[in-house]
Amino acid sequence: MNILFNFLKEYRHLLILFTILIFAFFLRTVHLSTNPVALNQDEAVNGYDAFVLGKTLMDHHGNFLPPMLESFEDWASPLLTYVTVPFVLLFGLSLKTIRIVVVLMGVGSIGLFYIFLRQIKMREKTALLGVFLLAIMPWHIIYSRWAIPPSSVCFALFLFLVTFLWVYKKKYLLLYILPGLAAIALTYSYPTQKLFVPLLVLSVALIYLRKRISAIAVLFLTYAIGVTPIFLLTLLYPEKYNASFNALSITRTASPILEFLNRYLEYFFPYFHFQAGDLDVMHHVPGVGISYDFLSLFFYVGIVLCVLGIFKKVEIKNITRETLLLLMAWTLLFPIAASMTTAHNMALRVVHGLPLVIIFFCFSYEYLQEHLAKKVMNGFMIVVILLGIISTLSFMKIYLYEYPLNTLREFQYGVEDYTKFLIEHEDEFDKVVVDNSINKPYIYYLFDAKFDPARLNYVDPEKSSSKYVFSTLPVFDADDKNIVKDIKFGEILLYRIYANERIWYVKKM
Repeated sequence: MNILFNFLKEYRHLLILFTILIFAFFLRTVHLSTNPVALNQDEAVNGYDAFVLGKTLMDHHGNFLPPMLESFEDWASPLLTYVTVPFVLLFGLSLKTIRIVVVLMGVGSIGLFYIFLRQIKMREKTALLGVFLLAIMPWHIIYSRWAIPPSSVCFALFLFLVTFLWVYKKKYLLLYILPGLAAIALTYSYPTQKLFVPLLVLSVALIYLRKRISAIAVLFLTYAIGVTPIFLLTLLYPEKYNASFNALSITRTASPILEFLNRYLEYFFPYFHFQAGDLDVMHHVPGVGISYDFLSLFFYVGIVLCVLGIFKKVEIKNITRETLLLLMAWTLLFPIAASMTTAHNMALRVVHGLPLVIIFFCFSYEYLQEHLAKKVMNGFMIVVILLGIISTLSFMKIYLYEYPLNTLREFQYGVEDYTKFLIEHEDEFDKVVVDNSINKPYIYYLFDAKFDPARLNYVDPEKSSSKYVFSTLPVFDADDKNIVKDIKFGEILLYRIYANERIWYVKKM
C-alpha cells in the first residue's frame, strides 16, 4: 500500500496530465461523426487526396507529390493531407478516419503545450492548469474535430517551439536540423504560416542564437531547403499559386495601410477573443466566445506583465528575458498575415495566436503566486477549474445539441447521404445530373465511392465517371418529375432526387 501511495505521490503530476489528455480526447471524439454535422467539401478533398496520394503519390488532379494541393484550384496547404495518408491506407477512407487524425493532433498539441510551459519555467501547477484550459477551450475543441488544414497548425507550432527549446539546451549544432524540419512542417500547414513562420524563425534566432552563427546557419539552411518549393512556385506563378490571397488582399482597397491597422488591432480586442468573435458559424459557435470570458482580464494583465518584464520593471521567478521576448514577438507577429486580407476577425487565419490567451493567463497566475498566500492561490485555482468545467458543460450542450441544427446548410448536410444513395443504386440509372449550385458535389462522389485512382480523369476529375454529370439542372415539366428520394434533416427538406426514365436528377432545395 505504501509503495502505491509513494508512486502516486511521486508521479501525481503525470497522472493529472494523463487524466486531462483523456478528458480532452473524450471532448474531441464524442459525437465525432455527427459534429461537425456533415462532411465538409474541404474535408472530403483532404481525405480523397490522401487516398490518392497513398496509392499513386499524386493528388486527384495528377500533381506528383505536390508542395501545394490543387484542391479546388485554390492550392491548399498539404501538411494535414500528407499526415492523413497512412491513416487512410491503414483504416480506409471514411469520415471517422480523417477526423480522428485531427483529434490526435489536437490532443498531441495539448501534450506539447505542457512541455512548452515547463520549458519556459512555469511551475508544475501552472503548467497543468494551462493544459486543462487548452483542453477545454471552444476554439481548440472545434478545430480538433474538423479535418481541414488549419486544424494542424497548433500541433506543428508547438512541435517547433518545443523542439527548438530542447535543442537550445543541448547545444549540439546538427540538432538544429530538427527545429528546422518542424518549422517546415508548420509552414506547410496553412497559408498564413508562409508569412508568420519565417518571421517567427527569424525572431527566435535573434532572441536565442545571436552569438551562435553556426546554429543560425544550420537552422536557416534546413528551413530554406524545405520551403523553397512553396515559395518558388508562389513567386514565379503568383496568379496561379497565390490566387486566393490576391483575391482577398487589402491592396485592392482605397487605404490599405489604414485597413491593415484596423484589422490588426481587432485581433487584440475582447470582442474577438471573448465575445462574438468570428461571425462565421463554421468557425465559431454562436453564444460562446472563441475563448472563455473569465480569462479575459488575466490575458491582458499577462501581456502588460510581459512588457514590464522585458524592461525589468517586474520579475517573475525563473522566467527569463528570452522567454518574454519570444512571447512578445509571437504576440506582435500573429495577426500580420490575417490583417493583409479584406476579412475581419477570421479565427482560422490566426489560430496560431489563440493559445496566447492561456499563456498570458499563466503569466498572471505565476505573478500572483509570488504575491499572494498559498491558500489564496489554491482557492483561486479551484475557482478557475470550476469556472472552466461549468463553461465547458454549457459550451458542449450548445455545440452538441444546438449547433448541428444551425449549421446544416453551411456544412452541406445531406450531400453525403444522397451521394451514398446514388452509389448504392447506380444500376438503376444511366445518368445522373447533379445540381452544380451544390458546392463541389463531385468530390463527395469520389470520396464516398472510394473512386479508383487508376480510373481518374486527372484533367477534369468531375468527368471521371460517365454516369455523373455536375451541371445546371435542365428545365422539364412537373409531370415528368418522379420523386426517388428526399434528403431531410427532421422535417427540413434539403435535397431531392427525381427520375425521368433512366436519367436521374439531384436538386438542392
